[in-house]
Amino acid sequence: SNVFGGLRRLFSPCTRAAPPPPARRRPPVCCCSTLRHRRPPPQRPRARVARWTGVRTAVGSLTPRAGELRALNTRLETVTLMLVYARCRCLPVADFDTWLACKPQVALSQLLTARADGSLLSLLKREGLGTAIEVGVEEQTRSFAVVTASLALTEAGLAAWPTAMGHLFSYLRLCREKGVPSHVFDDAKALAQLGFRYAEPSQPQAFVTATAASMPLYRPAAWLSGPSLLEGAGGPPTLRQLLGGMTPRAAMVEVCAKEVAPKAPLSEQIYGTRYGRQPIEGEVAAWEAAPLLPELSLPRPNPFIPKRLAIKAPQTLPRKEGVPSPTPSLLPAADGARVHFLADRTFGRPRAFAYFLWRSPEFYTSARTAVTAELFAGMLAEVLQEATYEAAQAGLVAASGVSSDAFTVQLGGYDERLPALATLVASTVRSFEPTQAAFERKVDILRRQLRDAERRQPISLAGYRRGLALQPARFSNEQLAAAAGEVSLSDVAAMQEGVLREAQLEAFVAGNLRENEAAEMVRGVRAALPAAPLAAERLPIRRLRRLPPGGATRQFLAGNPEEPNGALEMYLQVGPDEGDDWLHLLLLSQMIDKAVYAELRTKQQLGYIVQCGSTEADGVRGLVFIVQSSVQPPPELEARLEAFLRLFRGTLLLTSDEELDTYRESLAAQMQDVDQRADGQASRLWAEVATRRYD
Repeated sequence: SNVFGGLRRLFSPCTRAAPPPPARRRPPVCCCSTLRHRRPPPQRPRARVARWTGVRTAVGSLTPRAGELRALNTRLETVTLMLVYARCRCLPVADFDTWLACKPQVALSQLLTARADGSLLSLLKREGLGTAIEVGVEEQTRSFAVVTASLALTEAGLAAWPTAMGHLFSYLRLCREKGVPSHVFDDAKALAQLGFRYAEPSQPQAFVTATAASMPLYRPAAWLSGPSLLEGAGGPPTLRQLLGGMTPRAAMVEVCAKEVAPKAPLSEQIYGTRYGRQPIEGEVAAWEAAPLLPELSLPRPNPFIPKRLAIKAPQTLPRKEGVPSPTPSLLPAADGARVHFLADRTFGRPRAFAYFLWRSPEFYTSARTAVTAELFAGMLAEVLQEATYEAAQAGLVAASGVSSDAFTVQLGGYDERLPALATLVASTVRSFEPTQAAFERKVDILRRQLRDAERRQPISLAGYRRGLALQPARFSNEQLAAAAGEVSLSDVAAMQEGVLREAQLEAFVAGNLRENEAAEMVRGVRAALPAAPLAAERLPIRRLRRLPPGGATRQFLAGNPEEPNGALEMYLQVGPDEGDDWLHLLLLSQMIDKAVYAELRTKQQLGYIVQCGSTEADGVRGLVFIVQSSVQPPPELEARLEAFLRLFRGTLLLTSDEELDTYRESLAAQMQDVDQRADGQASRLWAEVATRRYD
């Protein structure tokens, strides 16, 4: 109705001014007098009030009130400190159309969420007070905006929340007094333009839904570009106005944590939300009087924003039915390395992707080694998140990980800056300094993950037990948990020192790059992270246990005593993944899946999860049946499935050629035009390279 109302106003022949579009609707409890409250007279300021609240519903169900602090008790492990600026506390919107065009909240978010040295987040992390910052607009109308800045606090940060808030207000004051550098707006505009110009195609329904939401706010010519682009010269003055209102005396502070439940004795009438209040006039006065912190500084220009966006290869392979998928070529490389390359001739985007895999047997020699490798990878990922923040802002992505037989690095984004990112990531692997605090944090996360793994759904536990039975070198969660209690920071430092001293490198570079540019990028990575060739006899071998004819049944008790479901997984080992036989297996699995679902799920009502599918592990194909039920135990599920399979043999024999053609055509349609986007094509081909399926 809002969309059609906007259309009527836009195309109405009436000459009178059209009324403003309606504000974005919120839950009824939020649309109360608080947001309409007139500002108190300056000579009679309101007292600061702290509110401590225990939440039973959504946090947003409480109405923002300027000049208050609220603490909310939740069941989550995270702690959030939210700063809310309401309309009645100096955040009016003087020109709504200018705000929509320049979007000052985007530049504000870049300022507050920056991770480089001198940023607010780097200071909070260094002092152990916080781990993340988010900036958002809770409410947006033609006359006012409610802007929020949320800080994810540590336990120490929760205990010292006034200090964390003081750091935030100090940074906001720095922005007001020093002025926001012009490159902040230039970078934001450039990134928005790049994102809009080279956006990947979206699904039709999602595209129409997103576009319809912007129609009441923008003129018809800006229905597509308006929500994405930052336009006009109103950015700096609008951001100055926004920063001018974000002062300690204009803020409502809200603390959300399970630890504050004792401070939330009151109950909100509509949803029964528990809350409490306390005065914070002293904290507000301290925040206002505090000097600027010397550790804080304004951000520098982003060096990763691309300037050259030329498409380097002619687009000669249109994406349409009947055109075969392109095949990567193998580039010359020394020391046993394999470098695969594919120039983009289909999508026409100035993007490229690079994948690097170093195979080594040193990551999984024991449970302790496996845990050490996992901790090393986690600490490296945390460091890379900070080191590559500017690159991420400029549309580049970087990820690293470790498996039982390899260390991997994956990169992607605009091709001009991708080589610089690759060198940065490779050099960080051995240069970053593992700290005791990061080590303890990662050990705690790993222990909780291993403990929670035993409380997963029974169907997930069945798959985990299958992996233990088939993979000879795999360690159980119990073994890994025991090893986590033995590993020390010195183990991680030793692995970092010796990691990849001997390894086999396999790389895949694809996208808007020339062959010589891809080769040069690989040489840069190898120079930053050198590794001696791995002897052929030490190369990790993919192994899977061969199951004897006849089969066996393994039964386990789920670790969660409150779990009402039981599960059955039946795995039928077919054989090595050779040639195109897997297509026959895939076709058979689709035929069985439809029939087994109709029988066990629809007819017998055994449970919501009833599936059949083909699988591949370490080069061996198989057929997997899964049934999860709360009405029958696993032995009965096995008997029902066996009965179904005996009957399905006859069904398969009676299948007509016409029905088989229907399945074949459906499977063929799934295999055609699978590469809708450049990143999807690169990811698919890399999966083949990483598992050494070069056909």
